Amino acid sequence: QQKRAVEQLFYSELKKRFHKTKPLLEPDASDINKLVTTPVLGLPIPQSDSVVLFSARERSNKGRGRFRHHGQTSSIYACDSLGGRQIGTMVQTTTWAGGPALYESIPNQKIPTLLPIIERQIPKDVPLFTDMALEWYKPHNRNHRCVNHNLPSKRGNGKSRRRYQQCGVHTQAAEGQHGVLKTAFRAYRYIRPEHSQLYLNEFSFWGAVKYFGADRIAEFKSKSGKSDSK
Repeated sequence: QQKRAVEQLFYSELKKRFHKTKPLLEPDASDINKLVTTPVLGLPIPQSDSVVLFSARERSNKGRGRFRHHGQTSSIYACDSLGGRQIGTMVQTTTWAGGPALYESIPNQKIPTLLPIIERQIPKDVPLFTDMALEWYKPHNRNHRCVNHNLPSKRGNGKSRRRYQQCGVHTQAAEGQHGVLKTAFRAYRYIRPEHSQLYLNEFSFWGAVKYFGADRIAEFKSKSGKSDSK
């Protein structure tokens, strides 16, 4: 019931915080990430990342790979010979350091799925950090920067120690919320994907109460309710 009010408060807070940003982070062919920290120094940057909250068991896959699905998505679906239905839950988390977190249950990481969520939560051209899975979002936001978690080592023998952060770009706030989310949801052991958004909304609400306060959420909801009725 409070989800829309929480999302709008989240959106308005970012819009107010970065109202002077505009397109200040113009892309640089040499290294676009170097331009991130200067115009927004001292302000926590919103981050978005995905995590598998409940995955499909190996027996749902008969021990074989799910060739129609890739990456994290593959771990939430049964194999095609068993119907290919979604069994696990994948979550898209958007937050900033010390801020509230918004959780969306998603069936995949495709553009038609994620773009409406991001546009609903992040104002246009507000700085946003993600990993390379959302590299396609760059044309929609001039201030979007990606961290490459698969950054190879300069020696060519594995991954670089800089894969978690490059030029100040990272998703550690979102990843930290993933840890909190997984710990809290251990009490449920398992929830069905079709009901997962209800659980996530409740968990997000309590974090929003801690950050915004119940009175502010209620006031914002009443104002938005009047505008909707008009």
